[in-house]
Amino acid sequence: MPATGSIITLLFRIIGRRVFLSFGLVTFLIVFLLSAVTVTSRYAMQRYVADQVERLPWDLSVYQTAEVPLADRLSSSIAAVSGIAAAERLYFLRAIPPYAVSSVVDGQQLRTPWLSLLLATDANLLPPDLRPSGNGISLVLVGSKAQMGDALLRLQNRKRFELVAKPREDPAEAGHDHDHGRPHEHPLGIIAVSASIERVIRVDASEINRWFLEKTSSPTLVPELGMILVSSWDPKLILSFDAVSRGFMHDHGHADIHGSPGEYFPEVIHLAKLDRANLISGWDIEGSLHRIITTGSRMTDDVQEITASAAVDHNLGVMFLRMSDIAKRIALISLLVSLPLLLMAGILLSNLSALLLLNERRKLGLLRLRGVAGGLIGRTLLLAVGIGGLLGGIAGAGLGTVLPLLIYFGRIPPIDLIGKIQDPIYLGLFLVLGLAIALLTGRRFIAEAIRISPLDALRRTAVSQTGSTQVQAGALQWLAFVLGGLKVIGWIADWSLADISSEPWVADTDRALDFVAFPLFIYGLVSLLASSERLMSAIMKPAAWALAGSLKTASLRHMTTRRHRAASFLLIVALMTSLALYPTVMIAVFDNKTERGARVQLGGHLQVTLNALDLMPAEAQAKGDLSERLASLQQRLNPLLAELEKLPEVRHVTYMVEGLVEGLYMPDRGFSGLPIYLTAEPDRYLRSVYHEPELGQVDSFSALMHRLGEGKVLSSTSVGTFYKKSLDQPMPVGRTTAGRLERVPFGGAVHFLPGVPLRTVNEREGFISARVDYLNHLFTNSPYLIGDARNRSFADLDVLIPRVVLTITASGNGIAGEFQERVLKTIEIKPLDVHDLNTEVARLGGDMYIYLARQNVQIYLLGGLILALIGIFAVAYANYVEDRRTLALLRIRGAGPLAVVRFFMPNIIGPSVVGFIIGALMALVGGFGITKLVWDLRQLQTVLNYLPTHLALSQQTAVIGGILLLAVIGIGVAFGRWVFARTARQSLLEE
Repeated sequence: MPATGSIITLLFRIIGRRVFLSFGLVTFLIVFLLSAVTVTSRYAMQRYVADQVERLPWDLSVYQTAEVPLADRLSSSIAAVSGIAAAERLYFLRAIPPYAVSSVVDGQQLRTPWLSLLLATDANLLPPDLRPSGNGISLVLVGSKAQMGDALLRLQNRKRFELVAKPREDPAEAGHDHDHGRPHEHPLGIIAVSASIERVIRVDASEINRWFLEKTSSPTLVPELGMILVSSWDPKLILSFDAVSRGFMHDHGHADIHGSPGEYFPEVIHLAKLDRANLISGWDIEGSLHRIITTGSRMTDDVQEITASAAVDHNLGVMFLRMSDIAKRIALISLLVSLPLLLMAGILLSNLSALLLLNERRKLGLLRLRGVAGGLIGRTLLLAVGIGGLLGGIAGAGLGTVLPLLIYFGRIPPIDLIGKIQDPIYLGLFLVLGLAIALLTGRRFIAEAIRISPLDALRRTAVSQTGSTQVQAGALQWLAFVLGGLKVIGWIADWSLADISSEPWVADTDRALDFVAFPLFIYGLVSLLASSERLMSAIMKPAAWALAGSLKTASLRHMTTRRHRAASFLLIVALMTSLALYPTVMIAVFDNKTERGARVQLGGHLQVTLNALDLMPAEAQAKGDLSERLASLQQRLNPLLAELEKLPEVRHVTYMVEGLVEGLYMPDRGFSGLPIYLTAEPDRYLRSVYHEPELGQVDSFSALMHRLGEGKVLSSTSVGTFYKKSLDQPMPVGRTTAGRLERVPFGGAVHFLPGVPLRTVNEREGFISARVDYLNHLFTNSPYLIGDARNRSFADLDVLIPRVVLTITASGNGIAGEFQERVLKTIEIKPLDVHDLNTEVARLGGDMYIYLARQNVQIYLLGGLILALIGIFAVAYANYVEDRRTLALLRIRGAGPLAVVRFFMPNIIGPSVVGFIIGALMALVGGFGITKLVWDLRQLQTVLNYLPTHLALSQQTAVIGGILLLAVIGIGVAFGRWVFARTARQSLLEE
C-alpha cells in the first residue's frame, strides 16, 4: 500500500496545482500591495520631511544672554563643530539707560525708556522694512504717539545719533587733567556710540516678534516703548553699545572709564545650519534624529565650555522627533487605509474558490468514487493553499519592497536602510495577514471540496447554488454597517465619537475608524442589500429592463435567485471604486481649500508690499492729518496703479493703505497703536479681490464691505469682541491731530480681510507647542479696523502710514511665468515683500496625510484595479460556467444571439454599475470627511480655519472613474460575446 506522503504528492499533481497557483497569486498580490503601500508611504514621508526641512531657515539656535564679547569665540566654536555647514549671529541688545547715559540726535538730547541695538552678520536676518541700505542706521521707534509725542516728526531728516555717557568720577584721579585731544568728547560726557541716521521709522513690536519667530523659530522680548538702532554689520558698534550698557566705556588708547550701568538684557542668537546633505535623510528618520542629537550635543558641550549663559535650541530636532513618532505608525496607518484591499482579496479568493470547485468538481468526484478518503483530499488541498500562500507572500514581500525602492530611491539602498524603510516586523505582519486570508478562505473551499460526492459532481449547480438563498446579514455585518454609518454621518455633520468622552482611547478609536469607516460601511450595506430579495430585485431591475429586452423578466428572476453572485459583484466593484477614487477626492478637496485660502490671503495672484516712505517724503509721515498724508502718498501711487492697469497681463489691481491710529486701547497692546486698513473703494475692492461670504461675522463679507461706502467702519473679530458695539453704534477709530477721539458708525466685524499684509509664519513641524500657541494667539487676536480711504470722518485722524499693499490679479494673457516679472519691473520700487499665489499655496498646503494620499493613490488604483478585475473575471466566469447550459437551452428554444447576450449581460453589468455608484458616492463622502479630519489635525491656525470645506473633484477623479467604469462594462461585453465561444450542443455535452 503506497505511503500517505506519496498519495498526497500524487493528489497534489491532480487537484493541487490550480489551488496552489490561485492562492499563491492572490497572496502574492495582497502582500505585494501592502508592502508597496508602506514603501510608498515612506517615500511620501521622505518628501514631506524634505519640504519641512526646507521651511526651517536654521536647524539649531544658541541663545546667549550675557558676556557679549564672547560671541565671536562662541560663534567660531559653533562653526567648528563637525556637521555644521553655516553659522550666523543675530544681536538684539536691550538696555534701560541710566540718567548718566544720554541719547543725542544732532546735538539734542533724547530720552527713551528702552534703547536697543539690532544687527546681524547677515542682513537677511533683519526685517526688510527696518534694515538699512548703507552704513548708517535705521532709527526705529516702538510705541504709540501718545507715549512718544511728536518724536517721529521731530526726528525726521536728522543726521547723526550719539550715545553719550558721563563718566563716574574716580576720587584717585580727581583734580588731574587728562586731555586726550578728545574728538569723542561731548558737553554731556564721552561719546560711546556714534552713527549716521539713514531714516527714522516707527513699527509695532508684534511685527518684530513675528520676524523673530520666522527666522529663529522663537519669539523674543521686544520693548513696547523704546528706540531700536538697526545697523548693518559693525562689530565695533556692538562692543561699544555693550560696554556702555554695562557701565564701561573705551577711551581710545587708555584704560576703560567706569560709568553708571543700566538695566541690560542682551541677547545674541547664534543660528546654525547642519550639513543637511550628509546628516539628514527623510528615508532614515531615526538615523537622522540620532545624528542631529549628536551634533547638538557636541555643540552644547562646546558652548558650555565657553559660557554658562547660553542654551541650545534644537529646532530641527523637534521636527524630527515628531517625524520619528509618525514613522513608527506609518505602517499601521498604511495597513488601516489598505483594509479595502484585504476585503477585496478575500472576496477574490472566495470567488476563485467557487470557480475552482466548478472546474475541479469531476476530478474530486472521481477521486471519491475511486475510494480516496476525504481527509486525504482535505490535507492535500490545505497543503496546496498553505504552501502557495506562503511562497506567494514571500515573493510579494520581496518584490513589493524592492520594486518601489528601485522606482523611488533609484537603486537598491543598503540593507540596513531597507530595514528602516520597510520595518521587518510589519513586513512579517503583512505576510501573516496574506497567509491568514488564504487559509481562512481555503478552509471553506476545502470543506466544500470534501463534501462533494460523485453524484454532486455530475450536477453542476449543486455546489454553487446552495448558498444563493443563504445570503443573510448577521451581527458582524450589522456592526460594520453601524460603525461605518456613524462615521459617515459624523463626516457630514462634523461630529465624532471623541465628542462623547475625553478618554484617550475613545479618541484613538475614533481616529482608527476614520481610516476604515468606508470599507466597513460598504461591506455592511452590500450585505444588508443582498440579504433582501426585494431590495436586490429593485436594484437589479433597471439593468434588466435596460439590457435584457424581451427576456427582462426572466433575467431579473435569474439574478434575484442568485443573489450571492450579485452581492460579490456589488462588493468588489464598490470597494475597488471607493479605494481608487477617495484619495483623488481627498486631494481635490484639500487643494481646493488650500487654493482658496491662498487667494484669500493674497487677494489675488500677486501681493506686493511697498514701504510708504518710498512713495512719500519722510516728513509727510508725521505732519498733517490723514487726508494730507494720503494726498501726498497718492501723488506717486496713482500713476503707478495706472501703469499696472495698462499691462496686458493684469486684469485687476487695487491697493490697501496700512495705518496705525492713535488713542485706542486693546488688551496685550495697550495704546501702542491699532492698525487700520484703508481700501481704495469698496466696490473696486470687491471686484478686484477674491473673497468668500464666510469671512464676514454675522453678515456676508460683501455686505459688510458695502457698508464702508455708507461711511461706516469695520473691525476684526477681536476688536469687535472687545468693544462690543452693535450695528451703527459709534465706534472709536482713533485720535485726530487735535487730540480728539473720533467715532464712526460701526458696520460689523470680519474674520479676515483678504489682501491684508501677510503676518503669518511659515507653518512647519519645528515649533514646540508653546510657540504654536503663541502663533495661534497672534493670528486669532490680530486687531485692526477697516475703512474707506474716502470717508471724510477719517480725514482728521492722526494716522502713521508705514506700508501700502498692492493686490494684483492676472488676466491670463501674456507668456506664462512673466506676470510677476513684468509687474515688479513696472513698479520699479524695491518692495518690502512679494507673495505669489503658487508660493502661498505651497506654504499653506504642506500636510503629511495629503503627501500620503498623493503617493498612495497610484498604488491603490493599480492594486485595487488588479484585484477587482481578477475578482470580476472570476465571478463572471463562474457565472458563465454555471449558466452555460441555461444559455444553451435558450439558444435551442429559439432565442437569437442578441437576446441571449442581453439576457446574460445584466448579470455582470447590473450589479457592477450599482457597485460603481455606491463606491463613487462613498469615495465622495470619504474623501470629503477625511480631508475635514486633516484640517482638524493641523496645529497652526490660518485663514483656512474660516473657510468652509467644499466637495471638489479633479480631472484625475474623472479619468480614474472613467477607466473603472469602462473596465467593468468591458468585462460584461466580453463575457456577453463569450457566450458564443461554443455551440449550444457543446455546452450541453461538456463534461
